Order: sequence, then structure tokens, then C-alpha cells
Amino acid sequence: MLSNSLQIMDILSHRLPDAMVLMDRAGIIIWCNDAFKALSNHVEVTAIGLELHKIFPVRRKNANSTYTAPIVELFIKGEKNVNGIYRYTKKDNAYDLDVHFDVLDENDPKSEVLVSIRDLTSEMKDIQEKQKKELERSYMASLNIMDDLEKEKINLQREVEKTKLNEKRLQEAMNIKTEFTSTVSHELRTPLASIKGSIDIVMSGSAGDVSADQNKFLSKAKANIDRLKRLIDDFLDFSKLEAGKASFEKEWVDLKRMVDDVIDIQHAVAEKKGLVLKTDIDGILPKIFCDPDRVNQVLTNLLNNAIKFTDTGYIEVSAHILEGTDVVHVCVKDTGEGISKEDIGRIFEKFQQVGDPSHRKTGGTGLGLSIVKEIICQHGGKIWVESEVNQGSKFIFTLPLKAEGA
Repeated sequence: MLSNSLQIMDILSHRLPDAMVLMDRAGIIIWCNDAFKALSNHVEVTAIGLELHKIFPVRRKNANSTYTAPIVELFIKGEKNVNGIYRYTKKDNAYDLDVHFDVLDENDPKSEVLVSIRDLTSEMKDIQEKQKKELERSYMASLNIMDDLEKEKINLQREVEKTKLNEKRLQEAMNIKTEFTSTVSHELRTPLASIKGSIDIVMSGSAGDVSADQNKFLSKAKANIDRLKRLIDDFLDFSKLEAGKASFEKEWVDLKRMVDDVIDIQHAVAEKKGLVLKTDIDGILPKIFCDPDRVNQVLTNLLNNAIKFTDTGYIEVSAHILEGTDVVHVCVKDTGEGISKEDIGRIFEKFQQVGDPSHRKTGGTGLGLSIVKEIICQHGGKIWVESEVNQGSKFIFTLPLKAEGA
């Protein structure tokens, strides 16, 4: 058996570049090929009969950087899984070696062991060189990315500066517009008040008798003056809200009582059109923290609109707490003509009056719902509309129950 093994080793030694050693179970060298001789600096005559681990002290490196016994010795002692890649140093030269132990006959405890040793040094160097080049490429790519990011950062900073400048200019323009609107509104209010006062005096008969025809024309003039005053008030109010200059005097308010008050004021107008006004308010609705005049303005505007655009049926104001939230949900529902899908998307925009102008029954500035939206938003709430043509409308808004920061 030994002679056959030696013959096999002789054949392999001429065909394989790997270092090969045949040893017994005690680690004594029986045979070695030329590649092993070159690697270990031992000629065959001096290597035969020596202990492999002494002339070839390849050791395993632990995690703590200490070295164990030579791997050949570990194999002889029966340690499993000793095959692997190891570092071997010879005359200040380091080698990366792939070492494998193969028992020729597993059933024979005295069977020889073939140790094959492949020198991976050049391959490892190639791998390391490739890794180094890859790292260099990655590093250069990272530098390029960093350079691109820096350029983008500079461009972004420029865009931010431009945006800030545009915002500043926009704010200045809005301030100029607000000041102009305020000035014009105040300038118009003074003569309007004087004209209205004069008409009231004439209509009262203090300046002399007034005929029926004269009274009719004076009444029309007074109605138009009142309408013009409302338009001016809307312009001024919206300008202040839009510029963030409107004042809000918030306090704890009983929303149910406020709704009832608005309903009472509008009841006569609704009754004249044959409409029913009703409410659906939570019985345990807590007080809300808001500006009562502003929220009253919202309810009044929505109820006015509902009455204007409803010819038959009813109008209902409901208020409920949304389950699991600190938000009150208020809805003004009517059975009126409804709103088209196209108009719903722009109904809260300023200067918008929805529907066909040729069939419009009422006029106005188109600022009412814009003012309503600004008031609700500045209370920390939301407002939206749900409607279909000829199916009535629901104007819904929410208000937080708690004060800001509470």
C-alpha cells in the first residue's frame, strides 16, 4: 500500500504545482515533492523522517492575534476543521497558503495522510491589488460625488437666497397692497357714511316732505350704499387676514349658544323664503377656545349663503366632537342647488363666485368664503365642502377644543 501511494505521489509531483507531503499519523514525513522542497528549503533526503510541524511551522492566528500550536500538530492531536488558509513566514517573506489534510484510508487508523499546500500569495496579492484599485476608484468616485454635492449645495443655497429674496419682495408687495387697500377703504368709508347719513335725514322727513317716488329712489340708493359698505368691509377684512395683521381675541366660548344666536338672527330671513332652520348639537359639547366674533362671522356667512342658494327644504347646523379627538366638527347643510365638481375646487379662492354668471341670483365680492377659510385656518382648523348639483351642499369645518399649547 505504501509503495502504491509513493508511486501516486511521484506522478502527481510532476503534474501539480502545489506542494505535497505524505506523512504518517505521527506527522513524520514519508515523501514530499519538489514544490514542497522549494517552499521549505529542504531537499528530500533531509526532509524524510523529520516531523512536518518542525520544518514547516504554519500556525493558526486567533482573534486576539496570538498564535496556536502548528496546524500539523493540531491535526495529529485530532482537532477537526484544520483545513484553511494560513500565513507562513520564511526569511522575512510571507506566504498565504491553502493547507488541506486528506487521510488516504479513513478506515485505517494507521493510514498515511496527504498534505496538499497551495501557494495563494500571488493570488492574494492580485486580490489585494484589485481591492486597492477598487478602493481607489471608490474613493475617487466618492470625491466626485462630494464635489457634485458641494456644487448642488452651493446651487441650493443660491436658490434659497433667491427664494428668500422673492419672499421678501412678495411680502413687501403684500404689505403695500394691504396698506393701499386699507387707505382706500378708509377714504371711501368717510364719504359713504356722510352720504348714508344725508339719505337717512331726507327719508326721515327732517329736510321736508318726501313723496312716495322720492322715498322709493332713496331706498334704492341707501340699499346700494349699504352693499358698497359691505364690499369695502370685505376687502379690508380679507387684506388684514391675508397679511396676518388681523387681531384675534380668543376666549372660552359656548358653541351651542353661539349657533342658537346666529339661527335666531337668520330665522326671519329663512322663514320669508319658506325654509326650515334646525340644529343638531351634541348635548355635552364642551366650550371651545376661539375668537367669538370671528367664529360668529364664519357661521353667519355660511348660513347666509345656504339661505341665498336654497329655495325649498331646510338648513341644518350640526356640531359634534370627532370620536377619539380633541376636535369639534361643525357642518352647515342645505337642500339647495348644490355646487359642480369644477366649482368645488376653487370655491374658497378669493374673488370667486361659482356658477353661471348669467343665472347668478346674488352678487358680491367673492371674498366671503376666502375670509371664512382664513379665519378657520388661523384657529388651527380646516374647512371643506361636499356637494353635488341639485343635491344640496355641506360646508364643514373643524376647530380644536383645546387652547394652543394646552
